[in-house]
Amino acid sequence: MVTACVGEHIASVNVTVADGSQFTATPDPRHETFYEHWESLLGIGDDEAAELDPKQKAVFLVGLLEAEVMNGGLGQYLSNTEGVYLSETVQCLAEIGADKTRALLIEAGKLGTGEESYVAAWASRSAEFERLDELFLNSGEDLALLTVERFFE
Repeated sequence: MVTACVGEHIASVNVTVADGSQFTATPDPRHETFYEHWESLLGIGDDEAAELDPKQKAVFLVGLLEAEVMNGGLGQYLSNTEGVYLSETVQCLAEIGADKTRALLIEAGKLGTGEESYVAAWASRSAEFERLDELFLNSGEDLALLTVERFFE
């Protein structure tokens, strides 16, 4: 069983395993740094996003990717953003060293090739997007941590 405890600025996750023992993740202050910056950028428009400095831009791109994918997958990310940030996000992922996620995002972007929109691609190629979503979730890359290590330390 998985339970989450969400505070004002940080969340913890508790996992109960089959034998009844419990594992509690220790909050990492670097995650708090990332998500505080991400929260300050919520609701900005495309014009404002274009004016962000490189650190803020990285937080914006990674935060947006994580939020959309965790809510509905790579198809949702591409559909909701209409792919506007795709190339910038791919570049950002390379810069922070998230090579697995970068490759998955490139592959997801290619699923839209030849379609009238990413919405249409998501509808017609949902099984392929679901496969990529599973790989994303199992990539083992901590995008927030990688972003903080690259831009905040």
